[in-house]
Amino acid sequence: MTDERNVAIINESTAARVGRVVDVKEIRSPLVRDSLALWNELRGMRPFPARSDVTPRRLARFLRNITLFRVLDGGADIEFRIMGDAAVAAFGGTFHGLRREALNNIQPGMGDVMVRVCGHVARVQAMLPVKGWFQQVGGDSFYQEAIFFPLGADGVVDHVLCVGNYTRAPPDAIS
Repeated sequence: MTDERNVAIINESTAARVGRVVDVKEIRSPLVRDSLALWNELRGMRPFPARSDVTPRRLARFLRNITLFRVLDGGADIEFRIMGDAAVAAFGGTFHGLRREALNNIQPGMGDVMVRVCGHVARVQAMLPVKGWFQQVGGDSFYQEAIFFPLGADGVVDHVLCVGNYTRAPPDAIS
């Protein structure tokens, strides 16, 4: 379970800094850019691939960096299904199985922010690239570049896949 004293601080007041929506061209992480290429390959001519198209074998290179959310109640709630170890380390613990209310109990507002992001991806049925800083309650700061990808079938997004790169500094600050 998540160590509540060390969870990342993501709430209404920090959300814009944590995950500022950017044009996909602003994503510099090769890993995240490569995940976009795979998503495009898997979707083909469809607006988004089915959840069943996204297998561990196909995601092997990205597994450490993924978070998979199940979209519930038409985007009114989410459930954390899978978190790779890079995401667990950056966010201070695993949220596997948690939904909005439980996440809000750990970090007030964090569940609301994640529901808003995943609900948006589900409604518009398009990827959402973000980047920015977030901090764990314990003090560690991480810079993230991530893309939230819609997954589903029959024109309905039922999962959102996030592939994120979490570092101590932005890519252009590393020499």
